[in-house]
Amino acid sequence: MRKIRIGKDIIIKWKVTINTGLPLEDADLTLVMVNPKLLLTTLDFTIEDNEYVVAKFKGVDHKCCGVHKLTLWLNRGKENQSALDSVDAFRLVMFTNEEEDDDESIANEVVELEGEITTTDKGEKGDKGDTGNGIDSTELNSDYTLTINYTDGTSYTTTSIRGEKGEKGDKGDAVIINVSEQALIVEGTNTYNNY
Repeated sequence: MRKIRIGKDIIIKWKVTINTGLPLEDADLTLVMVNPKLLLTTLDFTIEDNEYVVAKFKGVDHKCCGVHKLTLWLNRGKENQSALDSVDAFRLVMFTNEEEDDDESIANEVVELEGEITTTDKGEKGDKGDTGNGIDSTELNSDYTLTINYTDGTSYTTTSIRGEKGEKGDKGDAVIINVSEQALIVEGTNTYNNY
């Protein structure tokens, strides 16, 4: 794993193949970096020679020292999603004397990686399926059964959908309403005129 002084621009050059033979230029790719504090950053990148994913991690964007991880997503958040990880892509260190080589220049550092994204081919489109059987109409019969008529000409009749007869309710109180100085008495569902 490369050790690079924090603050130096880093070029990430990742040689990638896809097991299905899909060219990188035609692939829906997303490059994500995770820093030691688990902050995710989506990196812009270019495709070089249809075999390298190349990104620049600018020194001004460095947040902390420690191991940084990279994930290259294929079809992120979509069907046939797959990923390639580099869990130890590089380590940012505090001072140049901690870097793995003796190059104390301020030139861009290059991190070279290699890997293959494994995915499955999307199958061919299948034949059109048979037309389904839908509901053409419904009928509530006089015996409270329900007949469902289907679009293929068949039908189904349920058992009675009517619930059991409920208990008789309590008798209501009489209400007196004055209408033109005469009384109208309402008792249950019976109405009496008292004039």
